[in-house]
Amino acid sequence: MLSKAKKARIISRVRLVSAMILIALEFTDLFWFLTAYSEPNQHVRQVRRLAISPYAIQFATYAIAAFVIMLDFGTFKRLLAKPVVRWVLVTLALYTWGMIVRTFDYPGGIPDYIFLRVFGLQIHFLVALLAFVVIFDDAEIVWSAKKAVAIATMVGVGLNLYEVFYPETFSVVSGRAAGFYGNSNESGMALVIGLLISLPAVQRRWREAFIMVTFAGVAVTFSREAVLAILVVVVAAAMARALSPKRLLMTAGLCALLFATFGVAQMMRQNKVLNSDTLSRATLGTRDASIRDRLRVAQRALAVFEANPLLGEGFGTGAYWNDEQTHNLYLSLLADYGIIGLLVIPALVWSVRRRSWDSYAFAVVFLLWCFFDHGIFSYSFALISLAIQADEGQGVSGLSWDVRHVDDLVYEAS
Repeated sequence: MLSKAKKARIISRVRLVSAMILIALEFTDLFWFLTAYSEPNQHVRQVRRLAISPYAIQFATYAIAAFVIMLDFGTFKRLLAKPVVRWVLVTLALYTWGMIVRTFDYPGGIPDYIFLRVFGLQIHFLVALLAFVVIFDDAEIVWSAKKAVAIATMVGVGLNLYEVFYPETFSVVSGRAAGFYGNSNESGMALVIGLLISLPAVQRRWREAFIMVTFAGVAVTFSREAVLAILVVVVAAAMARALSPKRLLMTAGLCALLFATFGVAQMMRQNKVLNSDTLSRATLGTRDASIRDRLRVAQRALAVFEANPLLGEGFGTGAYWNDEQTHNLYLSLLADYGIIGLLVIPALVWSVRRRSWDSYAFAVVFLLWCFFDHGIFSYSFALISLAIQADEGQGVSGLSWDVRHVDDLVYEAS
């Protein structure tokens, strides 16, 4: 029979190892890169091809979470007390209701397997979030995770900058870096979320440099949503005095000088990184084909909502129609569940809130992100970030999270 202290040590080690593996494989999207089915080019096709499901590691977290709960049933009690868990349970009920509604309006031409698979994956993502919450339910684990996320973010930056010199190594879109994600918007937002989560764990004297390096990695994705999001993070950090605006401007000036000195812009033109599409994105233009397509599908989703404003059309409206999806999570939920769907995302953000500048910044960034992407819940790094936000400062170690910001408190006192 294991003693309580022995169980606590085992649980701590299991959580720590699991958290580090999850961040290394999922926050960089390395696992998906090695297992997913779409390959941007022949070179990458030769690299990936692990003959396992890209969701295998998420399923593995189910077993890890169950093991932790078996050793310490108190984890289950704390789990039920967390607002984010109640949000998951309500959302699961909403999805199930939406699926019942959808069965009365079965989409034509969709095989039964595909019809059920879309629903099953969405349920899987929500349950995976619960498993992540269990794994990160410790203040020490959260703090270690923040440091690991900082490293993963730098790896992502390195991959994106590599793609500036060797375009389309990972990305299928000419001129836009994407790293292991393969999707430039997803890659950009992963760097922003990584920056936001890990910045408090970075020593103060390195924060400005950390931000500028991350900004470089985001910039080469030419993702409008990611650029807007990182600006939110920088402004929030500056207002909270989590960094020095003066040092940030000096670091930005130095980066601009190096950019001009080494002729980076000319090199990017030669490598066709700077083209009509990326230049439009760099200037936050709104007249390119991507914007027009997004507006078209947004209008279609609004039309669905207007036809069924109270109950919606049922689960998976955008997933089942023969068109691009909405690229907007709010519109997807409105079309699926009617007016109540508009409450899902704000309720989620409210459930992981804390009284700290980075929590407020996370809320703004997440709410902004949902305007640009309908598939956020399918991204492992997004689910991990939500779990970290939900568990931060609420772990079992009994440590006050304020002690983690000693350098900030000393800085402000001086």
